[in-house]
Amino acid sequence: AADDLLAGRGQSLLLIGEAGIGKSRLLGELRENLGPEVTWLEGDCRSYGAVGLYQPFVEMIRAWLGIDHTEREIVVRTRLRARLPSLYDGDAENALMYIGHLLGVQPEPGHRDVLREGDAEDLAAGTRAAFCDWTRRLAKQAPVVVAIEGLHEADVATCEMLEDLLALTD
Repeated sequence: AADDLLAGRGQSLLLIGEAGIGKSRLLGELRENLGPEVTWLEGDCRSYGAVGLYQPFVEMIRAWLGIDHTEREIVVRTRLRARLPSLYDGDAENALMYIGHLLGVQPEPGHRDVLREGDAEDLAAGTRAAFCDWTRRLAKQAPVVVAIEGLHEADVATCEMLEDLLALTD
């Protein structure tokens, strides 16, 4: 699977096993073996605490931005504005709007109406499309691994995002 990834052939893998068998360790070893030429996006579907929709994907973007969940909104907004445009040839407004929404950043004045105009399904579809587009753009720069632990604990929105993301593996 690692050789296929490095050769540009996408695929999906599902690692199943009892708790404590070493699934996380196997993922860690894969990450180490793939090295820095691979973009590693990792998230966890926690069954404890108050977590939001799309939690593993929020974790992936935050890690890519180099921020944790304790960062103030201004830091998140600044990092988004600094990093996203390079992936989008300078035209990152749609991505800033939906990925910012995903991260809980207050929308900019021009984005508020767009986010409020549609219904919840439109917002969810736009958010999923923006995340998938972001992932696709990352994959143009380097191979990408999307690793999600605890998928059996995932909420419906996370599962829908994952279904959309699986279509990119081809």
